[in-house]
Amino acid sequence: VQGILAAGMPLLAVATGDVARVAEESGCGWTATPGDVESIRRALEHVGGTTRSELAQRGARARRHYDVHMGREHNVKRLVEVLLDAARSRRGVLR
Repeated sequence: VQGILAAGMPLLAVATGDVARVAEESGCGWTATPGDVESIRRALEHVGGTTRSELAQRGARARRHYDVHMGREHNVKRLVEVLLDAARSRRGVLR
C-alpha cells in the first residue's frame, strides 16, 4: 500500500482495518469488503465510472497522504522521538 501511495496512484482496497481506513480517510481510493462479491462489484463500478480528472485528484491525495504520514520526513521525526524517549528512559535507569 505504501508503494501505491508513494507512486501517487489511486487505491482500490479490498480490505478491512488500516488499509481501508487509509483509502477512505485520505480520499485516495475506494474500498470493498473481502469475500463480499457484491461489495467488490460495486467498488469496481465506481472505479470504472471515474473520470481521468478524478483519478488524478485521488492520485494526488494518495501522494499527499504518503508524504504526511509515511514519508521520509515523517519517519525521521518519529525515529528522533523514539530515540529521545529511549535516551530519557535509559537516563532514569542509570540514576
